Amino acid sequence: MYNPMKKIVFISIFSLVLLHAGAQTFPQRENTHRLMSYNIHHGKGMDGKIDIERIGKLIIDINPEVVGLQEVDSVVARSGNIDILQLLSEQTGMYATFGYSILHDGGKYGNGVLTREKPIAVKKIPLPGAKEARTALIVELDKYVVVNTHLSLTNEERLESVKIITDAVEIYDKPIFLMGDLNATPDSEPVTFLQDKWQILSNPKQPTSPSVNPRSTIDYILGYTAKGETYAKYRAHVIDEQVASDHRPLFVDIRLKTPASEVMRTIHSRHDPNYCAD
Repeated sequence: MYNPMKKIVFISIFSLVLLHAGAQTFPQRENTHRLMSYNIHHGKGMDGKIDIERIGKLIIDINPEVVGLQEVDSVVARSGNIDILQLLSEQTGMYATFGYSILHDGGKYGNGVLTREKPIAVKKIPLPGAKEARTALIVELDKYVVVNTHLSLTNEERLESVKIITDAVEIYDKPIFLMGDLNATPDSEPVTFLQDKWQILSNPKQPTSPSVNPRSTIDYILGYTAKGETYAKYRAHVIDEQVASDHRPLFVDIRLKTPASEVMRTIHSRHDPNYCAD
């Protein structure tokens, strides 16, 4: 005899299995921070379609706490006069911070950052770009600072840009992450310069461009080390996404060094008779 309740139970269990499987697509270690970078090619995929929703779905699947996006259009005719970052913010439920580099095609074009938490402060700094103006977007959060950028196609301008960025972050007493499309390969002068005060956290052996049969590593996530900060890297991955953009997205899972003050507070707390571990 047909039993509708059995069917409902089966569907519910099947749905839970699917949800669990989806959650495990990119498993994350406890107490790590997941950071993502993606040049989204103003939402235009390799199939020629402007599809922001598939980019948002990818972000949701990866589930980062910060996303640095490059080549972001805001009310630009070529992408349908839509506000790409705002649409992604609504889809992912993350806070949106936009920093345009140029006025283009009736709107603005530049870098965007999505964050789970509301930023404490935001700053945009100009970078060299004779043919196309370039900028870096600095977003300060509670525990760390993120710098998102898209550098020039000229080596001299890229080298000057990374020097400007490195000088600009000296004021912060928090861990700092630099992410974006640097348009520079791992053996290039700009990336070699960066490694004096920054640690490459993404995997430079995994190419990011073009998205189909990638040959070059030009997208990165780095951590600032000049003030003694250390970053325990648990995962660095380039996603095999070939259609949504002409670059592949990448993410890293990082554990920050626990400040001495917090270590002491934890030790003292454990001696408190009211202390209860999570």
